[in-house]
Amino acid sequence: MKLSSEAKAALSILANDMRANPTCRVVIIGNGNENKLEEQRSWDRVNNIINYMRDNQGIDGERFIFRFGESGEPGTVSYRPAAEGESGEATVAPKHPELTGK
Repeated sequence: MKLSSEAKAALSILANDMRANPTCRVVIIGNGNENKLEEQRSWDRVNNIINYMRDNQGIDGERFIFRFGESGEPGTVSYRPAAEGESGEATVAPKHPELTGK
């Protein structure tokens, strides 16, 4: 899954904000839960963004909270600062591994 230039620009801004606030965590939220395929695509998008932020922006992957299969417009991803005390895994195994990358 390839990120658009617009997505990369937005993620660059996020990376700069995270560098300026080294203790913040960010929740990456993938939408799409209508069926198994949409849920897996949601996982793929979140995974792709966290990997991009780690590999290309140098942000520690543990600073992210991985959320996927959320209700909302399928095919979209959003992010927000983690709430005080909010926790969650930075990596999550694919729910439907047979559909990974489809």
